[in-house]
Amino acid sequence: ISQTGFVEPNGVDLSYVRLPLLVPSVLFAVMSLTAFLVALVLAYMEDVVPTDDQMRRGVLIPYGAIRLACNTTVPFPRGGLPSILLLFERNAYGNAVFRISTCLPIMLRIFQSLSVRHMVRAKQKCGAIFEITSDLMPALTAVEAFSIALFSIMTIHSDFPMANRFAKLSFAISASLNMLASTLILFHFKSKSNNPLETISVGLKIVSLFVFCYLSPQYFQYHHTVTMQPMCHSYIPRIYALIEYVLVAAYAVFHLSWLIDIRHLQFLCYPRSCSGECEPLDPANFVAGGKYEHCRAFEERQWQMRRGKEEVQGEE
Repeated sequence: ISQTGFVEPNGVDLSYVRLPLLVPSVLFAVMSLTAFLVALVLAYMEDVVPTDDQMRRGVLIPYGAIRLACNTTVPFPRGGLPSILLLFERNAYGNAVFRISTCLPIMLRIFQSLSVRHMVRAKQKCGAIFEITSDLMPALTAVEAFSIALFSIMTIHSDFPMANRFAKLSFAISASLNMLASTLILFHFKSKSNNPLETISVGLKIVSLFVFCYLSPQYFQYHHTVTMQPMCHSYIPRIYALIEYVLVAAYAVFHLSWLIDIRHLQFLCYPRSCSGECEPLDPANFVAGGKYEHCRAFEERQWQMRRGKEEVQGEE
C-alpha cells in the first residue's frame, strides 16, 4: 500500500481509544505514594524498641505470626532515628504494603520510559551517543524497578540475605545511571524550550540527580554494614537516618517530575491497530465516505478507490 502511494488515515478523530498517559500515571503515582506512607505508618506503629539490657539478654521481635530471637552487644545509637528500610525489614505489615508500593507501578514506569524515548527520538535527530543513551533508558528503568521490587519482597532475616543486598546494590547503581541518562536526554531535548514547566522539570531532575548520586553510596555502604549485624531495632545514627530521608525524597521528586514530561502524550488505538473490527459496530461507518471505511478490508478498499479513479480517467 505504501509503495502505491496510499496513506492510511490515522488522524486523532479516527481513534476510538484516546487515553492521556498522564491519567494512569497520576493514578498509579497516588496509589504508590499512598501505599508507601501507609506502610511507613504501619511499620512505625508496629515497631518494638528494646532497651540495651534487653538486647544483651536477648529479645523476641514479632514479625507477623512468628517471633524472631535477637541479641547483640552493639549499643543503641544515641540520638538515633528510625531507618525506613529497617522498619520495613522488621515489621511484617509495613513490609507487605511496601511491596504493593514498589510492584504496582513497574510496567507503567517502563512504558513511560519507552514513550519518552520514542518522543525524543521522533522529534529530535542527534548523534549515536544520544541514540544509545535514549535506548538505555527503558532498560535501566526495568532493572531499577525490578530491583526495588525484589528487595522489598526478599527480607534479610527470613529469605535470602545476599540476594536482598545484591538487589539493593543493583537498585542503587541502576537508579543512578537511569537518573543520569534521563536527565541528560531531557536536558538536551528541552534546552531550547521557553516553557517554565519544562525548566522546572529539568531543574528538579538535576537537583535530585546530584543529591541521589552523592548520598546513595554513603548510605548503602552503611546500610550493608548494619544489616550484617543482628537487627534488634530499627534505629540508626541521626546523620545516616537524615541521609536516608533525603534520598527517599530526592528519588520521589525525580520520578514525580516525569508527570510534567508526559503530560501531552496520549495512548491512541486506531481501528486497524486491533483485530480489524471497529467501534461502534454501525454499518453506516463502513460505507464509502464513512468514518471507518478504511477499517475492514483496508487494502481492498484502497484498490477499489484506485480502480475508480482509473475508470474515471479512462472515461475522460
